[in-house]
Amino acid sequence: MVILRNLLSVFTAELIGKVIGFVTTVYLARVLQPEGFGILNFAAASAGYFMLLVNFGFNDYGVLKVSPDRSKQNIQRHVSNLFGLRLVIAMLSFGALIAISFIVPKFHKIQVLLLIFGLLALAHAVSTEWLFTAIERMEFIAIARIVGSLIYVALIFLLVKSADDLVPCGIVTIGRQFVVVCLMLVFLVWKIGGIRVAVNVKEWGDVLRFVLPIGLSSVAAQMYFNVDVVILGFLRSPEEVGYYSAALKLVMLGVGLKLLVRQVVYPKIVHYSATSKDTLQKASLLMGKYCIIFALFIGFMGSFLGKEIIHLIYGINFSDSIVPFQIAVWVIAVEFIGIVLPYIVLTVDRKLYAKIIISTVIINIVLNLILIPIIGIIGAAISYVASSFCLLGVCYYYLNKRVVSLPIARLFLKPLVGSFVMLLGMLIFQKMHFVIMLTCGTLLYWAMIAAQGITPAKLLADIRSMT
Repeated sequence: MVILRNLLSVFTAELIGKVIGFVTTVYLARVLQPEGFGILNFAAASAGYFMLLVNFGFNDYGVLKVSPDRSKQNIQRHVSNLFGLRLVIAMLSFGALIAISFIVPKFHKIQVLLLIFGLLALAHAVSTEWLFTAIERMEFIAIARIVGSLIYVALIFLLVKSADDLVPCGIVTIGRQFVVVCLMLVFLVWKIGGIRVAVNVKEWGDVLRFVLPIGLSSVAAQMYFNVDVVILGFLRSPEEVGYYSAALKLVMLGVGLKLLVRQVVYPKIVHYSATSKDTLQKASLLMGKYCIIFALFIGFMGSFLGKEIIHLIYGINFSDSIVPFQIAVWVIAVEFIGIVLPYIVLTVDRKLYAKIIISTVIINIVLNLILIPIIGIIGAAISYVASSFCLLGVCYYYLNKRVVSLPIARLFLKPLVGSFVMLLGMLIFQKMHFVIMLTCGTLLYWAMIAAQGITPAKLLADIRSMT
């Protein structure tokens, strides 16, 4: 029951992390107000671009190289090489960030915050989460994340008291990742033994040649998640960045859950892709079925209750976040609907995957540059959803034409029936309290899903069939 153990481990950590992330996001948005919240997120998103090369597909490379051969010798070899290579890249990236912070006028007012967030490059360079993903020991990742989250929330409430506390907020935020990294290194030494930092230019060259298509797609994927915030930061006011970031933070909680499921799904996709097409098809459709059920519930529920959600969480001062949230929440749905598709493409054709992701980012950037000057943060939300649909559509088209038939259209029928009944129920209780509407809609949806034969017992049986 490895897959079930891993699911429980990462789900527990992610649940705690998401609850803490949600609480701290709400607290920071209310304390910092839209302007301060916008500045904080603009600095974090901008600094993130100087970490792109540190995360240049090396995590995926590590999984691909270690997952088939989990011997101690193989693990030590790849960890040592990746440590050395990524540390060099991290130091060069941080140096570039320092230079850019003096050159770009827009960065002058946020220079200190920018450099604080830039230090995350060093943490990413020695991160070993990819290793424990590859060997399917997610419980170590879970422990590190839980400890990091608990320290983070305690320090946020202790040190961030007003809109003037942006610098302490930035320090605590990056500190969370450093705690996780340090704990993972302790686990690594405990389970694997001592690891050195290797300086082997020939090995690094081999790694870079192998990782190039994965790295390009990784860079594009990271840009895909925050390019709208950066463009907004240059084209619009800090307040608007704050409104959009508030909506986006809630959406990213859902996307983060998808990334959590990805940690469990990806090694399985790699395994199934190496077997038969029938096995790959069966497993993909099985995982897709449950992801679609969850996706439509989130999409319809989020759009219908968008106003109530924003006002309840952030207060009336963030009313401008409502429409962007109602639109962008469908990104979560799209991400879950296509959860297995991009990873199959990545496994079978890395170069094509890179082209698809890069094309999607270009579409996202172009749409943002066109729509943001016209309709502001609503345009950013529309661009995000539209590019997500493009990514899903292209992956689905390629797989059905070249790899394996995945007739997922039929998987939408049952959740669509449940969604219709859910919306009807919430419309009937629309004038009642938010909690009543939410409870009514949730119960109706999952009751309809269960009535159509998709029960917890069935889910458990399907998980067992994939182990």
